[in-house]
Amino acid sequence: DGRVDALGTYLASGGSPTVSLLVPGSEQEAVPLLTLAILAGNDAAAVQLLGVGAPVAVLSAGEMMNAAVSKDMLRTLRALIDQDPARFASISSGDHPLRVAVYEGKLEATSIILEKMADYSVPRADEILNGALIVASSGRLPAAMEIVDALLAAGADPAAVPALTGAVLNCSPEMVETFLERDADPSQTYRGRSVADYALDCFDRASRDRARAILGSLHDAGVNLCTLELRERRASVRTVTRRIGECD
Repeated sequence: DGRVDALGTYLASGGSPTVSLLVPGSEQEAVPLLTLAILAGNDAAAVQLLGVGAPVAVLSAGEMMNAAVSKDMLRTLRALIDQDPARFASISSGDHPLRVAVYEGKLEATSIILEKMADYSVPRADEILNGALIVASSGRLPAAMEIVDALLAAGADPAAVPALTGAVLNCSPEMVETFLERDADPSQTYRGRSVADYALDCFDRASRDRARAILGSLHDAGVNLCTLELRERRASVRTVTRRIGECD
């Protein structure tokens, strides 16, 4: 990339990595080179600047990491974290780049952040992991189940948060079964409805097979399906339960 070559020449000739440039239309009077590189999605330039000590400015460290996640700037993400592990460890759960990576279905970015959280013994890791698990449980992106597996391997606990409800709302029998195997509470409720009630909605929002699989897993976990408000879906639920001799 010619722009990266030009940046390398500039830095090699003694140019400062802390310089800021005027950008037409920017709300800032001048924007630092590192911020420009990240906002432009230029991974190579951002890594080069971080390598010579460019400071994180204008955007917070969390905002820069979030931008790197969204733009698939994986080398920049690693460099931002490694540049100041203490700053990475201080990012709150609600603003954490792990949430962005999970929400956007970025499996590689998720893996990098989890690796760095372990490397630097991030405090409140359980809070961050469990918050991300709730986000992942309601995600419908292709990598959602792989991301859930990565979070569980890192220590997320579906028994500590209402992730099972998210999985049922997502009509994901794979997640439901996985969370139940890890002691998620099948009796949890959300807005006055049980997870089994929400599972019935999957007959309308997803395939009948997915809805039946979820109901079957909930039954195996001890949920009494015969108490559901079945209405016109009674026959569908009976299909799940008849094989075990209930609701006949």
